[in-house]
Amino acid sequence: MIVRLKEIYEVKGGNAHPGMTAYKKKFQTRDVFVNPTHVVCIREDCNYKSLLSEGDCSADIDTAANYTRVYMNRGQSGIDLVVEGTPSQVERVLYVGRDLLHG
Repeated sequence: MIVRLKEIYEVKGGNAHPGMTAYKKKFQTRDVFVNPTHVVCIREDCNYKSLLSEGDCSADIDTAANYTRVYMNRGQSGIDLVVEGTPSQVERVLYVGRDLLHG
């Protein structure tokens, strides 16, 4: 069973302007489809709240929400995703329901 989560990701390039010394990161969301049997670990990502509050976010990102980092097995290596929701909410979606996590 494949489940859908709402991933938060950094858009490379951001919105730096000539003459600006500070670089403001830009974040957007996208649907990501995950096979729960490949999930190795999930844990809360507390740093993402501060990154989002300081960055330039698309309108569908709730900067007050909780975020979870999902670690995936990819054979010889791994990949990690930051998704919206608490670890408990993400676990419920991965292993019980098929709902999309929205803030």
